[in-house]
Amino acid sequence: MTKVDGITYEQCPWNREHVSAIYRNLGGNIDESGSWRDFPPRAKGIGIYRVYKMSRFQAIFARRPSALYQAAQTLDPVDSEADAEWEIRGSDGRYWVTTSFASVPGPFAHQEHVNAWLDRHALYLQNRRSFVHGVAFFTELTSGCLTDAMHRLTWLELAIRDVIKAIEAASESAWQQHEQCSDEITARVIDQLPQDEIIPVPDTGPITPRARIPVRAKSNVSEVLSGLIQIESTTCDGPANE
Repeated sequence: MTKVDGITYEQCPWNREHVSAIYRNLGGNIDESGSWRDFPPRAKGIGIYRVYKMSRFQAIFARRPSALYQAAQTLDPVDSEADAEWEIRGSDGRYWVTTSFASVPGPFAHQEHVNAWLDRHALYLQNRRSFVHGVAFFTELTSGCLTDAMHRLTWLELAIRDVIKAIEAASESAWQQHEQCSDEITARVIDQLPQDEIIPVPDTGPITPRARIPVRAKSNVSEVLSGLIQIESTTCDGPANE
């Protein structure tokens, strides 16, 4: 995707006490007239807020003024009771929205296939450094279109949550195996070492020299990990270099 100026859009049900606690830089001085008001000066970027018909609190932040920043000020609140923030980018009939909840470590080898079928829902998994972020596309910067995109994005968030659970389960299993190896080595050598001596790590078998991979060449998590260290076999036979 082409990098374009973006905004952070935030919304929550209007409750003065709650909003004052979240947006402490307002110092409790919140204008309820319904007009957009500037946030106090920020170290990075600009921001505005308004209380919409005493029912929703809206806030918009950006690094700099832009057409998107201006257009977002025409948005009625989205049809949601969520208290959250969303990142919105795009222009000229092609916009996308994401949240911090829609992210998972990546990229991963089968991502292209996943994106192929996510496309039917106007959804996409976007690479950002060492993470993959789910995004939802929409064509018009209106409350209705944004509400629909957020609904689809919520579904993707739940799917990503399932992926994270699967990663956690696989990670726990892998760590338990290595813990077992560590326990076995510890039991084997603990009585032979002076007090406070470092316990040798388990034998990993032959290890090829480590090599760094340029960022642009990294295609998926498996490749990155293999570039860091390649282990032909893992055993619990004894301490490394024994």
